[in-house]
Amino acid sequence: MRGDCLKSCIAFSVLISVFIIACSSNKNSNAIIIEGKIPSHGGKKIYLYGFINDTEKYRGIKVLIDSSDISSNGKYFFSIKENTNYLFDLRTKDSIRVTNLFLQPADKLVLNFSKGAQPEIPGDDACSKYNNYLLQFTDSFYRNPDARGMYYVGSNYLTLPDYHTYTAGRCHQQLLFYQHYFSSNPPDSLFANFAISEINYQYGNDNLLFLWKRRMRGLKAIDDSTSYDFLKLVKIENPGALNSPAYFYFLHLYINELYNQEIERRNLTGVNQTASRVAEEKILLAEKYLTGKFREIAELNIDESLGKNFK
Repeated sequence: MRGDCLKSCIAFSVLISVFIIACSSNKNSNAIIIEGKIPSHGGKKIYLYGFINDTEKYRGIKVLIDSSDISSNGKYFFSIKENTNYLFDLRTKDSIRVTNLFLQPADKLVLNFSKGAQPEIPGDDACSKYNNYLLQFTDSFYRNPDARGMYYVGSNYLTLPDYHTYTAGRCHQQLLFYQHYFSSNPPDSLFANFAISEINYQYGNDNLLFLWKRRMRGLKAIDDSTSYDFLKLVKIENPGALNSPAYFYFLHLYINELYNQEIERRNLTGVNQTASRVAEEKILLAEKYLTGKFREIAELNIDESLGKNFK
């Protein structure tokens, strides 16, 4: 009798242990893994930055999440608990090595750095393909010397109609790049929304910043009926873009543009305004032209130095 009882207790203990181990395994199954190699650069650590919550994501502020020692043969390793904010940077003490890595729960990314070259991602899984796309996209449209030179000339010297033609063509080329890259194996909806939103709202941002540059040269945006043609191609309130940093910046620039329009129409004065008064006017414009989450994002992006005295 006692023997049977003892066997039952042992069996129960083993069952509980197995259950605990299984639960622990399930708990860590959604961890994000980033590992790889980095050549000697004078430092012994590599740092992982990301958004710790939605507020910081909407404001575009990444903070230090973790650090990894770099071994004698250049290896590093990160394991991050499940995180719903998908964009991460890898930095050393003197530079940002790669920005806006797109990682979802349970992803594993191998990222190898080499001197004087783009990082290499050897994997063929979805996570590796997404991040290879981001590296190639950035290299083609932002790091390429010819593309950078054309962007500088266009944003500083083209007329308004010519700049609209240039940015529309650039946006079209970027969308074709995306479509070609994923032609045989489309990405999941989360990444697709992110990638397409980054393209569309960077197009919007380029044009909003161009209007600001025109104002610096004494030209009023409201004097040209074509100034805002680009807004026909982007949605002001877009739920599908709520993981896109370009979209958050777009909402910020959009409110700034509305504020400058009010000054051009002489409904507001831009002279001798206190910081708190400017913030108040911009918040009122956000409340007038945006709703819900979109208004919240715009208000969060009103410069802290302007908004700290306004409640």
